[in-house]
Amino acid sequence: MDKFIFVCYQNGCGGEQLALKISNTQGCIPLEFNKHGKRTVVKDIFKSNLLKKIPASNFVPNPGPDTDFNVVPTHMSPDVLQETYPNSIFVVIKLPESDIDKKKLILRKYRYFELSASPGFIERLGEYRDLGGNMTDKEKIKHLVQPLKNIEIRCLVNDLELNSANFKKLFLDKISRKKTFPYTLKENLIVIDFIDVYNNKIDKLFKEISIRIGGDNK
Repeated sequence: MDKFIFVCYQNGCGGEQLALKISNTQGCIPLEFNKHGKRTVVKDIFKSNLLKKIPASNFVPNPGPDTDFNVVPTHMSPDVLQETYPNSIFVVIKLPESDIDKKKLILRKYRYFELSASPGFIERLGEYRDLGGNMTDKEKIKHLVQPLKNIEIRCLVNDLELNSANFKKLFLDKISRKKTFPYTLKENLIVIDFIDVYNNKIDKLFKEISIRIGGDNK
């Protein structure tokens, strides 16, 4: 079996926090992490490459000889990841369907992701590139020296002034087009609802993971 547990999710669903909690299960390698405002940013073995919209091509991690599982948060579909890591475990956070739960996701995404600032210039440049920013526009890139929030970088890419009206316009436009990525139900795939992650009702998930990897909660 591949020694990976991939947590597949979309921004705002709490995937990095969930991955961090899973990594503290016996049989897993604990993830290091930083806090940026409300957001938890973990340091996984893929160096966050699988959280990027434009992942580096042919990136292959080196897990080393450890027999424990590496937990990896990712924005990639499990169907795509299974082509390379078919015997891994996949946890998918399913997007909400009710209007009440959708509102909770929208508010969480805005507070935890859009209003968080990337920790350094290189990270901000990467976000700018992933959003389709012009990498030859030196004037715009100069702005990235400042600790811009993610929503401010989005405005920069779209040639909009940094103000609350434009923040709301861009955010609501993006969230209205948000759809769950496709996945195929298989034996090594576990689906958990966003609202259960939101309410921290994850005991059942932990028990199932522990059974699959042969460990117990720490």
